[in-house]
Amino acid sequence: MNLQFKNIFNQSILAFKQNQSKLLILSILIVLINVLITLLSQQPGYNKYMVDLVRIESNTWTAVGPFILSTLLGIITLPLSLLLLVESVKSFDQYRTVLAKDRVNYINLFGAYIIYSIIVGLGLVFLIIPGIYLMVRLLPYLQLVIVEGINPIQALGRSFDLTEGKEVEIFKNGFRINMMVLFGIIIYLLVVLIISSVIGYTNELLSSSVLNLLLLVPTIVVGLMPVATLIELTSKEIEV
Repeated sequence: MNLQFKNIFNQSILAFKQNQSKLLILSILIVLINVLITLLSQQPGYNKYMVDLVRIESNTWTAVGPFILSTLLGIITLPLSLLLLVESVKSFDQYRTVLAKDRVNYINLFGAYIIYSIIVGLGLVFLIIPGIYLMVRLLPYLQLVIVEGINPIQALGRSFDLTEGKEVEIFKNGFRINMMVLFGIIIYLLVVLIISSVIGYTNELLSSSVLNLLLLVPTIVVGLMPVATLIELTSKEIEV
């Protein structure tokens, strides 16, 4: 078992190269849908239309509108997100053959996705540290549902068993990759700030869209790292 960051990162890069076309297409589609929905929400009369449709006060819509839009985006892009998750697992030689023979149970995967979102989301909302801890312990959770064909409840116990005693190593890997992504975002925002100050114009939607596209490959690689981690966590079982 080798959970060192360099090993996990290199495995993820290699997996990306082997399946980059499908991973990029699915990721770009998700970004485009987000951009289109956001564009629609910026059209004149959108807020008035939604206030009349939902039948709430204008001030209330101003407060809850962004949350509703974010939830709507998540629902619309969920099928693509699940497909991207499956393709991420298929990017690794260790699982490609297995998934070629056995169909993925998308009902179980959908249920696991909802459970994961609720558990981690509540952990982050009420107390940040428990949320981070749960993210670490459930890192291979969704991947286990895909690879081993188990149900969401079984995958919870399996994920906790596999990550027991490995929390620090997994957290360090997650921290490092997030710092790398954060550094990239800061550099980009500095460039946007400089350009906007020079030309006197900036567009929030354009900026966020360009940022999403620039972070496309790093985001995909981050999504591949839980699979690489799962491979290492189960390596002893395979050897036995």
